[in-house]
Amino acid sequence: ACMTDLANHLRPAFNTRTGIPFNIINLASGRAKNPPYTHGSSTLAEFGTMQMEFIAMSQRTGDQEWANLVEKVVNKVRSIKGAAQVPKGLYPIYVNPHSGQWSSTRVSFGAMGDSWYEYLLKVWVVGGRTPTMQAWHDEWEESMRAMIDKLVFKGDEEGTMYVAEFNMNHIVHKMDHLACFVGGMLVLGSEGSAHKVEYLEVA
Repeated sequence: ACMTDLANHLRPAFNTRTGIPFNIINLASGRAKNPPYTHGSSTLAEFGTMQMEFIAMSQRTGDQEWANLVEKVVNKVRSIKGAAQVPKGLYPIYVNPHSGQWSSTRVSFGAMGDSWYEYLLKVWVVGGRTPTMQAWHDEWEESMRAMIDKLVFKGDEEGTMYVAEFNMNHIVHKMDHLACFVGGMLVLGSEGSAHKVEYLEVA
């Protein structure tokens, strides 16, 4: 009951033309918005970090609405990814929840981007790595290919590597501390992958 009560209070955040939710919601009033610093846009890591929980809630309650809400978000992002002015497989950190247009060219595996990639993998893993969940894994592997090819560089110290960022058609040679999860993510995703050796080497 507590779980569905909280979800019902979060539900108004999804009332946008695309189904991509706002970042912020007042649980008492139901009013939702995005923070001023995003200039009206929703953040990739925030709307990409609910899928596992909402799908699990549908499984436990028998109410498909919650899974539909978050799967609609992922499907919308998939439908517009070709319009992003970034390497294929990578995603900008901001999208307008009304127009469905990307409002940034910045790519980061750190703050504001990290959880999108993490959850593509974890939904597949928690879903039992089954053929019905394969699209999530394929999406993740496409992202890993782009990350390794475009953003992973050797560090100054021997044996180290870092994950750079991307913005305005340029590589930005900085690694956000939140991107440190990438090594663990690659290890988790290596199981059963044709790229296992490569993933473990990068990790």
